[in-house]
Amino acid sequence: TAEFLKELIGKEPEYTPKPRIDNQPTYCNEDDAISWQLDNGIGFVASDIRQERTGVHAKVEIHSDGKALSWGICNTDRHEDRTRLANSAYSRMSETLTEAYSKEELRSDLDKFCLGLWDNHLSYYMPELMQGDDTESPLHFFLKDYVLEGGGTIPFAPPGRGKSLIALFWGVSIDAGISTFWQVSQAKVLFVNLERSGQSLKRRLGAVNRLLGLDPKRPLLTLNARGKSLHDVLPICKKAIKTNGVKLVILDSISRAGYGDLTENRPVNTIIDALSGLCKSWIALAHTPRANED
Repeated sequence: TAEFLKELIGKEPEYTPKPRIDNQPTYCNEDDAISWQLDNGIGFVASDIRQERTGVHAKVEIHSDGKALSWGICNTDRHEDRTRLANSAYSRMSETLTEAYSKEELRSDLDKFCLGLWDNHLSYYMPELMQGDDTESPLHFFLKDYVLEGGGTIPFAPPGRGKSLIALFWGVSIDAGISTFWQVSQAKVLFVNLERSGQSLKRRLGAVNRLLGLDPKRPLLTLNARGKSLHDVLPICKKAIKTNGVKLVILDSISRAGYGDLTENRPVNTIIDALSGLCKSWIALAHTPRANED
């Protein structure tokens, strides 16, 4: 009847939500970051993962369709940190997404992501059965016989002896593939200047280019950060290395690294670890005391 049809049309359809599949994280490792992407567009990303005295710390980001909702430096072992981050991200989600994805589900997924984060991070440093190789393999140099490919080089001398100028000659020679003074293999170079002003280095670079038979205005990828420490500029260097395909980093100088007293072993080891983690091949200039000149 007409009344029955009217009642049938006006009745809201019954809706039974699909049961939520309780997925476990599928970790994706890229460079120094670990991520997990959900089917609904939510993604978790953790970087700068490290073990501290109070637990595992990391920079954790929550994304929706590639756009950051919230992020923070978190103790991933601490429930309060995870909850605060999840709540912040949920408050910025679209209404459409929140209707299908509850705050409790977001917290649960973040908990699962953080729970396996450290183990996944360690999995890239696990021991393995490595076979020996008796094949003769000659050493490869970016600049023979001083700058070894895949190694670190520390030229040292008292202040004012020309270390910075020599390092700049090396850097331009390698970057341009010029074997005028040394036999080189061409590679992209990043020069990290913590010692002098950018204008001063610019004049030196022009002179070096001219002496090597290059256009004085030929550029060299350079970070001018006088007054900053290596620790301060590490994130900038990492991004520049990835973006520009850098194969060799030159640091001027170790004394500006900002890791403590260089007469002790631990700060020096920390500097070497930082440089080796930054780039497989590096040069770092070191000053010896003037009192030791003789």
